[in-house]
Amino acid sequence: MNKRPAMNVSRRAFLQRGASLVAAGVTSPLALNLAMISEASAATASDYKAIVCIFLRGGNDHHNSLIPYDNASYATYQSLRPSLAYSQASLAPTLLTPRVTPLDRNTTSHEYALAPALAPLKSIFDAERMAVLLNVGTLTQPTTRTQYINQSVPLPPKLF
Repeated sequence: MNKRPAMNVSRRAFLQRGASLVAAGVTSPLALNLAMISEASAATASDYKAIVCIFLRGGNDHHNSLIPYDNASYATYQSLRPSLAYSQASLAPTLLTPRVTPLDRNTTSHEYALAPALAPLKSIFDAERMAVLLNVGTLTQPTTRTQYINQSVPLPPKLF
């Protein structure tokens, strides 16, 4: 008669072995991803481009980062922020001169300048390696405050 040896597996040993199998299953994709990252970093691209978006969640006074410079817009800016407004003369060195595209021909011309503290970014902008995007958000159409309050236009979920 062929007797099998008795296997006395404790609950603790069973849980330890099960946890080891789960850990191996979880870390396998990570190891493969690390291998792919090293392979991707070895690739060379001469036309590499990146979009860098910085979301400060209220930690930036955008009205004193990118400032209206044309006379009409600057007058409005200065009237709304009398104690915070930069002088127009101090903004002259950081005046942005964007490249005009065919789409810009039908729009009202506004000029903007960077805050003096952001002067190092001007050379990057002038080299066309940086752009400023205005009025970027999640709305699906232009919306007034009244339309927002009355919810008479489609609004994205979790707005604000």
